Amino acid sequence: MKLIVGGSYAGKTEYVKGYFGLGAEDILDIRDIFSIQDHRNVRGAQDVRGDLDSLEISDAPGVLVTDAEGLIWQMTGKKCLLHLEEWVRALVAAKREPLEEVKKLLEACPDGIFVMDEIGNGIVPMEREERIWRDAVGQAGCFLAARAEEVVRVVCGLPMRIKA
Repeated sequence: MKLIVGGSYAGKTEYVKGYFGLGAEDILDIRDIFSIQDHRNVRGAQDVRGDLDSLEISDAPGVLVTDAEGLIWQMTGKKCLLHLEEWVRALVAAKREPLEEVKKLLEACPDGIFVMDEIGNGIVPMEREERIWRDAVGQAGCFLAARAEEVVRVVCGLPMRIKA
């Protein structure tokens, strides 16, 4: 398993595409699922999930509810999951245990490439939910980094190998 971290718009996606030779068809961006959910809520569509039929999308805007086992990855056939931090946000919002779900995800996808934004390097949020989310993302990142074959931090489009 590979873990790629860095700030927002730091070049992580381009790095992953170039270094691992991935195309758009190989990557699942969690934010795309939220866009689908937003479209469904705004338009009142019954089902606009397209090739994401194996995912269960909740009725609340911006909240992703995965299958009964908490897995989104193995259902998609993708090699890379972008914005893992947003999946963690959805799990927190759904009152699920993010670290347990990340463990299941890793078991199902031991060769996956996980990409997540670094969060929490700034002002501590006043909202309790935001603090809980940041803690959960940190725990997920630590868990994945400890088990990863390779950890890369991308800054200004430049990869820095933390673990190889």
